[in-house]
Amino acid sequence: MLPKKFRLSREEFKQVMDGGQMVSGKLMGILIVRKKEEGRRKKELTKAGIIVSKKLSNRAVVRNKLKRRLRAALQNILPEFSDIHLVVLPNRRAIDAPVEELEKEIRLIVQK
Repeated sequence: MLPKKFRLSREEFKQVMDGGQMVSGKLMGILIVRKKEEGRRKKELTKAGIIVSKKLSNRAVVRNKLKRRLRAALQNILPEFSDIHLVVLPNRRAIDAPVEELEKEIRLIVQK
């Protein structure tokens, strides 16, 4: 599980879903909101949320396994960035992808 400081609150989640910019890769799409405010001194931690739809698989076991792998990938990546809120939306190709590949894909998308 992601540490609480890296998880989006309900309000933040809603803001990302409503106003986030969708950036797609081969394994997933990521909704991104970059927090840029003038005059702010303290950098905010990057926070993330994950949505795994039933469209990917009707089996909860498969969806939960994918969520665990995505959380593991995010745990390594999130401390590297600041002032970003993300919602990860994996596609079918992500189901069999290893954590390292998911991590690489997330890094690539966030840096765009």
